[in-house]
Amino acid sequence: MPEPLTVTEDQVRALRVALDALLPDERITQLTDERDRARRIAVALEQENAELTRQRDRIANDVVAALPSRADVLREAAALVARFTGNDLDANAKMLRRAAEQAAK
Repeated sequence: MPEPLTVTEDQVRALRVALDALLPDERITQLTDERDRARRIAVALEQENAELTRQRDRIANDVVAALPSRADVLREAAALVARFTGNDLDANAKMLRRAAEQAAK
């Protein structure tokens, strides 16, 4: 790590004069205002991003809640196969019921 720089008061004054020549007070004020505006925009964007993330999460939770479970879909398919074939012991219905039991675990 570099050693701290020691600056004399004369060097600070000379630096201030050089900076004033390069950046007059109004330009410094303008740059400061632009920096502050950019910071406010960044904060607003962060807040907007956080709100959009909350909305996305709520929507994703609503979608998951609205979808039937895999087990429910398999049970319904087994019932439809049994009804269609007229045979509750149909191999396909049995297979679907087993899959539903495994999906429910």
